[in-house]
Amino acid sequence: MGDIAVIVNELPESDAPIPAAAFLQRLSDLSVPIVYLDNEVRQTKPGEYFIHKKIDNGFFETELKDVLDKLEIKSVIIMGLKKGMSIETTASDAYFNGYNVIIAKDAIITDCSDDLQSIYEWFELYFGVLLSCDEILTRIQEYGYFDVKNVEIP
Repeated sequence: MGDIAVIVNELPESDAPIPAAAFLQRLSDLSVPIVYLDNEVRQTKPGEYFIHKKIDNGFFETELKDVLDKLEIKSVIIMGLKKGMSIETTASDAYFNGYNVIIAKDAIITDCSDDLQSIYEWFELYFGVLLSCDEILTRIQEYGYFDVKNVEIP
């Protein structure tokens, strides 16, 4: 589906919340590559990739950038389980590696809503775009790609 992929941080296969699972299924139906970051091995289907990560940051000492570059990805959607600084570090490294970054705001799972609000404020201020899963899907379906302009860091 062009130049966009989704990065899923540590989303348990069996315990994925219904909205996140439905979002992933719709992206898969649109042929959007799905990259799972986890420290536990998971089974993948065609169009899916598994990358073992050692620490919170999905780019640190992993092949994530190589996979994204091989797929000619320009924009990444980040979603999944927020553990430690995993969402923040992966999102910021994606930005600093030159990718447009979109946070699927209703597909970030955490048990602390204050944490989530601070992530959203920080992210929107410095790095990228916050959109709901429905907004992301609408843009991909309407345009066939995802055009996001990076914001300048003050």
